[in-house]
Amino acid sequence: MPRPRAARGLLDLRGVRQYSIQGPVAGYPIRLNGTTISILVTWRRNPAGVEVARRDKEFRVASQRAYRICRLLTANTVTGDAIGLLDSMDRTAKHFKKEELASSIKLQESGKLDQFYKSYLELLLEKNVGFTRLRLWIRDPKCNWVPGERSFTVQYSFCSSEAENPVRERTNPYHGCQTKDTSPFTSLTVERALQSLLKETSVFGTADPNCDLLDKNPDSEWAVAPLVKGDQLWGFISGEVDAWDRSNKRMGAGKKIGELQHFALDVIAHTVSSFQPRFLNHLWKNKE
Repeated sequence: MPRPRAARGLLDLRGVRQYSIQGPVAGYPIRLNGTTISILVTWRRNPAGVEVARRDKEFRVASQRAYRICRLLTANTVTGDAIGLLDSMDRTAKHFKKEELASSIKLQESGKLDQFYKSYLELLLEKNVGFTRLRLWIRDPKCNWVPGERSFTVQYSFCSSEAENPVRERTNPYHGCQTKDTSPFTSLTVERALQSLLKETSVFGTADPNCDLLDKNPDSEWAVAPLVKGDQLWGFISGEVDAWDRSNKRMGAGKKIGELQHFALDVIAHTVSSFQPRFLNHLWKNKE
């Protein structure tokens, strides 16, 4: 993110003076059907008494959130579905006190972390978004964080009524399922999350080695969004849009994950990513 003094050749100094731009500046291209239709430019004034590192971190998080929202709104030509999700997110945030949302520690102390995860993930199951199954995977705090040994366990899982496997529990049916980065998709999720500035969602259209474990159809398309706080990956969200085929007693296949679902998952994951479970707090010790 260039600062005004370092980017005098890029920024119109009249705008710098008019808007009192003193802190960092960021620009993100907004695309529709592969064409750049606009540029989102964000900046922040330097608030008095705020540490520079903290200010820049808050600016980066807020800018990336704004970018994701803009992409969501341009996911299709009729943005009613996207606007409906944003309205639902706004209503959901009002269920929590402002001080509870100040940090993951505050939210956990209030005893509402589980409610927070559940409230936001279930927004993706609403008809205006279209996911039918979702899982929130959390990094195993005891695993060695080296390739081949990095593992994640499902902490929360949700299914719409049309995607329920009738022989499984209706509440949190995949709780406790585990995957390791010996799975090529888990490994790719880890590597992309640690290398990408924006840590974007991936959509896969090929078989997952965890298909039997998770009742997934090998021909299903599925999406993954990493959960990253600072420079630490602490989990990810995965989901599909297919329904349970009752006649064949298996998950159906054939539905594609569209841009709306892709970007909606990205927005929700970015919202959740700042609120990691208490048992992972050691990952950020001496880093904040």
